[in-house]
Formats: sequence, C-alpha cells, structure tokens
Amino acid sequence: MIYETTFLFLPTLSSEDLAVQVGKLKEIITSNGGEIISDEYPQMVSLAYTLRHRLENKYTNYDTANLGWVKYNLDPEAAPKVKKQADLIKSLLRYLTLKTVSENTMISKNVFAMLQGKEIFAAAPKEYKKPVAPVVEEGEMVKEEVDEELDKMLDDSEEVAEDEAKETKEESGS
Repeated sequence: MIYETTFLFLPTLSSEDLAVQVGKLKEIITSNGGEIISDEYPQMVSLAYTLRHRLENKYTNYDTANLGWVKYNLDPEAAPKVKKQADLIKSLLRYLTLKTVSENTMISKNVFAMLQGKEIFAAAPKEYKKPVAPVVEEGEMVKEEVDEELDKMLDDSEEVAEDEAKETKEESGS
C-alpha cells in the first residue's frame, strides 16, 4: 500500500537536528519494511493557527514549523507499528498519514505556465432570449414622465435652498 506522511517538526530545531529527526522518521518507515518513493525536506512555514505542544511537561505555543513529507510503500499490517514509533519522536509537532498512489499527483508550476491564457474547460452553450419590450399598464408612469417629475422636484428644491440661503444671509447681515 502506498502512504504519504506530511509532518511538522519543531521550529526550534537546528538544521543538523532537523536532518537527524527526518532521518529517524525515514528509518522508522524502512525498518518496518517500507520503501521510500519520494520525499520533500522540511521547510520553515507559518502556520494557519497556533499549535500548542507539550515537551517535557511544559506547554509551548508555536506559530511556525518545519513542514515536509515522505511518500512510501508499506505493508498495511506494519502501518500501526510505524504510527506507534512516530508518536515517540518528541520533536514531531504533528503528522498526518494518508493512503495515496505512487504517481506524482502534484501539478508543477510548468503546467500552470503552459495553460496560462488557455481555456481548460469548454463553456456550456448559453441560451439567449430576445429582449421583450416592457409593457406599460394603465396607471403606471413611463420612464420619461418619471424623469420629468424628478427634474421638477430637483428644480423646486434648488429654488428653496437658494431662498433659504438668501434669508440666512440677510439675517446675519442685519
């Protein structure tokens, strides 16, 4: 069975210690009959949320971690042993093991560059309907009538505002 384990190691590990810890994890897999297919060495990443981890009876919060993964072939009966041994690695913040396929399922940046500007999926044909002229029922106002009424109201309100401004000016000038 093909498995992929994604893991987070403590951000406080030196590069040498990180290499040792990754080696331990790979050794656990191979010592239980697993065969490494591919892997990615851990890189420091910012976490989406703070992780609380207990180390030597003391809780510490982490906002960053060393993220990496390893893909391997392993007998399903050995998977619980690998989990039990991985749980003992104290510098391992979290890990997740999934069943997967041996092929590379990640899309590379080159594929995105090739597809840029190309339509990937064909659009479904659109149905266009002929526009229908609006029906004006008796008692409804036509757009032109509404516009005329609004213009009259605006003109009236401007005249009122001008009159009020004159009165205010006359009162303050007296």
